[in-house]
Amino acid sequence: KEHFKEKERLERELAALRTTSEDQRRHIEILDQALNNAQAKVIKLEEE
Repeated sequence: KEHFKEKERLERELAALRTTSEDQRRHIEILDQALNNAQAKVIKLEEE
């Protein structure tokens, strides 16, 4: 029975880590897009 409780706890912890990882991946994508936009603006300004 104790083994089962520990397994459940670890499964909950793993699910939480996966969620955190997905959130971080989304955040990285947003920052990457913002960086790309800023770089494109700089290039456009340099061409003027």
